Amino acid sequence: MRRFILGIVLACAFATFAGADTAMFSFDPPAVAEAAAEGTDGFRFSPKVDIDVTALGYFDHLQNGFPVSKQHPVALYDFATKQRLVRVVVNTASTLDGIFRYTAIEPMRLKAGQSYVVAGYTPLVPTNAAEIPLDELTVDSRITYQDYRFAIDGTDVTFPNEVLPPEFGVPFFGPNLLFRTLADDQPGDTNGDGSVDIQDLNNVRNQFGATGDPILGDTAPFDGVVGIDDLNAVRNNFGADRGNAVPEPNAYYLMIGGGLALLALLARRGAMP
Repeated sequence: MRRFILGIVLACAFATFAGADTAMFSFDPPAVAEAAAEGTDGFRFSPKVDIDVTALGYFDHLQNGFPVSKQHPVALYDFATKQRLVRVVVNTASTLDGIFRYTAIEPMRLKAGQSYVVAGYTPLVPTNAAEIPLDELTVDSRITYQDYRFAIDGTDVTFPNEVLPPEFGVPFFGPNLLFRTLADDQPGDTNGDGSVDIQDLNNVRNQFGATGDPILGDTAPFDGVVGIDDLNAVRNNFGADRGNAVPEPNAYYLMIGGGLALLALLARRGAMP
């Protein structure tokens, strides 16, 4: 019976799209870009609230992409341990958003009050960097900027150990990231894509009863347990995406809702695997 119900829900699944996330840095690009030395540029920062990083990016001065040989590896590090948390490559195929190109990642939770480093490697690229004085740099209000750091040479992004005192120079751009806060979370969204759909239902079903911080299948307010509240959140918000209301019920959604309600009943009775 459970497989039959799930089959109905799967047959009715549809695709939705996530809402826009927020860039950590923004600035007015200079009219003329600077030549960038080969190596890694990075920024140490600390979130004021818990955030989910959703993409890593790199500055594209003319918004016309990068040569194939000049793609930019970008990574996120835990500052205290210097552990690399995630690495991507930003190239012409990456999504252009303003003056940065971004490559999406699985949402990664960063804790308030802890320090992290976003760093990007550049090969020797003439006129594709921006020197931005700190008083011209806008940092999102939910982020504390701590310092600019770098590593000379190399062939890939690495943890930048050298710190440039603000009085001796200005930051090069360089890397950036997109993020969202828990307040931005769409109720019922288990994977951070901003939508509540069949994937979220499967995440709750497959992880039902599991615990962890984080744990796939948990939904806002993220209590670390995948349970009946998460299943209800998916049921009540099925078809919604961040920034848009739940669609008006019709026969389509009534069928979805009925299937989810029966799954919730099975969960209460301990029939879920």
